[in-house]
Amino acid sequence: MSKPSVAAGNITNRSPWSVSVRARPDLDRIFSAGRRPDAARYCADLCAAGHWAQLTQLETAFQLRVRRKGMAPQFITFDTPDQAEQARLHIEANLSVSIVRDYASAARWTLRELM
Repeated sequence: MSKPSVAAGNITNRSPWSVSVRARPDLDRIFSAGRRPDAARYCADLCAAGHWAQLTQLETAFQLRVRRKGMAPQFITFDTPDQAEQARLHIEANLSVSIVRDYASAARWTLRELM
């Protein structure tokens, strides 16, 4: 008898993109995580204009996605990759022993709303 498979959670960096120019902070811009092509285009335009521009992705938001057959997908955001990894391991350990919780819905509630 085979053991049911546990859906692997994956962690992605959902932090914004930053374009910075040495000695020209007025040209620095921040782009949301989904706008990497716009950030790359802006960086290329600055380089073509003779500026030394650098494109980097910040490390401020890491999204954990957990999917399992028969269960709604869960998306939870953490401040550090270590926090996301610990949560992934915890959720997968619970899923392996058939403890199913919707962590994403719990994260939407604030203490104020609960009171």
